[in-house]
Amino acid sequence: MSLRKIAQEAGVSISTVSRVINDTSDSRISVETRERVLEIARAMRYRPNPQAVALVKQQGPDALGLVFPYHSHVFRSYYFSEIVCGAMDAANQFGRDIHLLIHREASEDAYRSLFSRVSVAGVLLMGMREGDPAVRICREAGLPVVALSRKPSEAGALSVDCDNTGGAREIVSRLIQHGHKRIGFLSGPPDLPDARDRMLGYQMALQEAGIKFEPRLVVPGSYIISEGRKGTRTLMSLPKPPTAIFGANDQSAIGAVMALKRLGMRVPRDVSVVGFDDIPMAQYVEPSLTTMHQPMYRMGSRAVELLVRHIESPEDQSEPDRLVLRPRLVLRRSCGTNKSRTAAD
Repeated sequence: MSLRKIAQEAGVSISTVSRVINDTSDSRISVETRERVLEIARAMRYRPNPQAVALVKQQGPDALGLVFPYHSHVFRSYYFSEIVCGAMDAANQFGRDIHLLIHREASEDAYRSLFSRVSVAGVLLMGMREGDPAVRICREAGLPVVALSRKPSEAGALSVDCDNTGGAREIVSRLIQHGHKRIGFLSGPPDLPDARDRMLGYQMALQEAGIKFEPRLVVPGSYIISEGRKGTRTLMSLPKPPTAIFGANDQSAIGAVMALKRLGMRVPRDVSVVGFDDIPMAQYVEPSLTTMHQPMYRMGSRAVELLVRHIESPEDQSEPDRLVLRPRLVLRRSCGTNKSRTAAD
């Protein structure tokens, strides 16, 4: 028996049920509501998980937890730092702290151990891969949760994401408009939702232009420069190499530019290159990189706003449970344009 079923029967939120079951003090919960929840729980013979009880009783009234898997290159990335800055600035506006919670293993026991060591009122999740149980563990414990860059499969889960499919489709279509028909793709890790979405956008742009998808023009990578260099060498060794390369992120695209130069090729005269993210380095690489600007700072701030709203007013339905922010095309020299400019929203 789960807290979700009790909440549905009582007509209240899961977080309300959790506070009642675990005898957490909350002046916003009326005596009548407490009695109704306890009566339904007894009727359903609900027995709380001891680890979940400990977790909820230890959580603080204000702090939020930002959970992220440990990968050394991630913590040096602009993507991570911008989302964290956006989240921390927004949390500060609400008078809340953020605890960075790093895990090395995406397992149920690892998450329960992680949460038991800190006091949080809600959780932000980043970097989740397929099969990650974090959303379920949080919700079973009655913790409000917002996932970044993921479409949670659990009913009622909240998320904030960038339109990765639409962004990839737009920038690949731009290459096609420039006359390219053989477009290589340096894709991201296939178990990351944003990487899969960008792959889908790449395929959609080709299909809409009547260009046949060729699997050999797609080289998987891991969003780092060295993988972009390696993947580009693979693409350019094909009997019919691409005339343009789309890096699933800017680091992959920058790696492509470096590899092409080592091969004696000129960007964009010989091969056009575009990326995704718009990290600061994108405007300083030679030639400057055409890319999709991902609103990373805003993703972090909006995730906190959504989480705090759910903590303070769980019944508020004024905003959707899933927010999708639009990326913005930034035209620079690497795809063959004569001048740098930002496309209109």
